[in-house]
Amino acid sequence: MMPFVCCALLGLMLPSISGAGTNNKGSWQFPLRFPPYPCIVLTAQIDLYLTYTDNTGTEVDTVVHVLPTSTVDEDQSTCGKVLTVQNQSILSQILHINLDQYRGWSVRFAFTKDSRLNAAGEFALYQVNVTADYPATKTLFTNAPDSVYNYFLPVDLKNVPTVADTIYAHLNKSLACTAAQKFIINNDPKKGPLASFKLSYLQVEAFKVTTPQGGDKFDPKEICPRDQNVTDIVPIIVGSCLAGLIVITMVTYLIYRCQLPSEVLQLTGTHSRSSHVGPTDHPYVISTDTNFRLNSLED
Repeated sequence: MMPFVCCALLGLMLPSISGAGTNNKGSWQFPLRFPPYPCIVLTAQIDLYLTYTDNTGTEVDTVVHVLPTSTVDEDQSTCGKVLTVQNQSILSQILHINLDQYRGWSVRFAFTKDSRLNAAGEFALYQVNVTADYPATKTLFTNAPDSVYNYFLPVDLKNVPTVADTIYAHLNKSLACTAAQKFIINNDPKKGPLASFKLSYLQVEAFKVTTPQGGDKFDPKEICPRDQNVTDIVPIIVGSCLAGLIVITMVTYLIYRCQLPSEVLQLTGTHSRSSHVGPTDHPYVISTDTNFRLNSLED
């Protein structure tokens, strides 16, 4: 039973570690042509969870996958642009990806190294926006609306978005995170349509200033806390299983001993004591053995 439980637990954990099901993982960078190096490199499986109001007035939830065939919009991407956030200037780098399978659709990632977004000495992803041209893709969505939706992640410098406190790494490093992580774009209907996105099998680097070495576009990676927590659980499970097996073995042995006849137990005890005879008991052993031989001869 214990081995089965251990295998079941490990089976549940390994999919999140091994990277299974990465069919939609894509890789993007900007600029596409360099020397000397790209300023942004992103590898991930990106899933968009969007809500729209259809032509009947019903809210509809849909999932859109950013396929690996999606392309970087070089005109909209940039290695340095000042964006205004709450009347404050934030130096940003933009990676703008067009969803070629959905005409008129795109997703924009904004990175910064501004300390006001908790990114001092680091880069952080602080905003993700999605443009959804439902009129251009009516055949792909049930009762699609007649308007373009802009899903916008509002940024509050006094309350930094969760994504900025999660997707970050030191400058000249990349962030690696296999575990799936879901983030809200907007959950307030008063501020716009509801949306969220999920990143899986992620490796990302922004504000990159080094030339790729050995075919690897990324600098040395830092592992995200989510992956570290998952990895730490595996040794605990394995250790617990081994301890459980030891306990089961001991209990089985004790049960076996209890079921043995008393004669066998006495014989086992005698042999056990004989095997531990020390040097000082040696004359006694010789005497006993001699008497046994004499008795045998007399018989």
